[in-house]
Amino acid sequence: WAGYALCTTTAVKGAKANIGLDHGLHWIGVVATTPDGKRCFPVGTGLVSIEPGTYKLRLEALPATVLEGRVNGPLASSSWIGLFLPDGRPLPVDMRGLKWAHMAELGALGAFAFERVPATEFELRLGSEADISQGRAHKRMLIDPPLAAPLVIDLQ
Repeated sequence: WAGYALCTTTAVKGAKANIGLDHGLHWIGVVATTPDGKRCFPVGTGLVSIEPGTYKLRLEALPATVLEGRVNGPLASSSWIGLFLPDGRPLPVDMRGLKWAHMAELGALGAFAFERVPATEFELRLGSEADISQGRAHKRMLIDPPLAAPLVIDLQ
């Protein structure tokens, strides 16, 4: 892969915006806040090819929450946490530096944290990095986070 990336931030008030794009490859995304100032989970198209024409695109942003937790017991020192949608696809999270990460290595004392996850149902998987990447896990837990406060999980 060779080339460059250009990131433009444009605040849009209201529900609709018209954007003019040159033909080529683009990633179209939204980072939004609720009317009371809470951040939403970022949503985007992925890389798409735009040809001349008129397109209509609808992106729906979900409220976001913080996910923090700790794993206790023998798995706490060498495990990873993975987040997956109910259909088994990895949950894309963590927009720091535009890096999508759905897995995190446990820190000291088995702690983990995801700064922003969508406030919707997902599956948390605990296991080695290789196991989680291949769809296996030592432990699975279905999570339906609340909208208001950070979600704190304690796994035994």
